[in-house]
Amino acid sequence: MLPIIFRHHWTTEAFDGLSQRPDLRNMWRVEAPKHANAHDYFMHEILAFAALHKAYQQPSDQRQPYYACGIHHQDLAIRGVRERLHNVTNEEAPAIVATSTLLTLSVFASTGFEAQSAPTTAVVDGIDSIMNAFHLMQGMGHVLALAQAAVRESFVGPMLRDPTEPTASQPMLQELKDHLPALTAFIGNKT
Repeated sequence: MLPIIFRHHWTTEAFDGLSQRPDLRNMWRVEAPKHANAHDYFMHEILAFAALHKAYQQPSDQRQPYYACGIHHQDLAIRGVRERLHNVTNEEAPAIVATSTLLTLSVFASTGFEAQSAPTTAVVDGIDSIMNAFHLMQGMGHVLALAQAAVRESFVGPMLRDPTEPTASQPMLQELKDHLPALTAFIGNKT
């Protein structure tokens, strides 16, 4: 039952913070779920992102079930992507890039939840999670290098192209940038 709720939440709300560009919004809301049906790891990451987004919307005392579901699907997505990074095909490359993009964001989100709920024990886990996000980003770069033409011509192609019209600022990226000094101070105080 929960995967259906999270799929609905993805297409109605969760995708909304990813971009203000109409072509990217369509890509995440419409095209991504279609392609995720053929790639389990991608579907797991969409469900993870939506569950973590739903957790973020809840009062702090009601977040845990959504967070736990998000972490479960995130782990499945990470395992699935890692299995495929050693033998990337042109058909699978776009889904791997899309999954890695969302994973990077959801790892930061889950690390934030962990830091809020158990700040003293989450430091090492948080650093490991952030390192995993950077490894996933490196994997995404590897996939792009191997299959750039296939990715550019796929459903994720809009991410690699300049916008055709002026684009509003990206609030999620600015919010992440605004939190970096606090994260750096937090890590510095715990090491």
